[in-house]
Amino acid sequence: MKRKVIYLYKETHLPAEGWLQGCFICDTITSKTEEFKPIIVNEKVKYVVHICPTCLRHKNNNKELNDLYKQQLNDYITHLY
Repeated sequence: MKRKVIYLYKETHLPAEGWLQGCFICDTITSKTEEFKPIIVNEKVKYVVHICPTCLRHKNNNKELNDLYKQQLNDYITHLY
């Protein structure tokens, strides 16, 4: 079964179809991504978040920032549907 991929990022001046997008946290242009597993799991959808290396490092080293990041992504995904 092929899964639909949804990319999550901050809007920038760049086209939505490109591989460079705004970091979900700081809006910096980045090609770096990570897969996100939401609270409500949908086996047909894969979520990929654009996140710059600096924000990734900060969120991985700061529990409060990591929790806020997860909450914002879950809220965003919930509002998509």
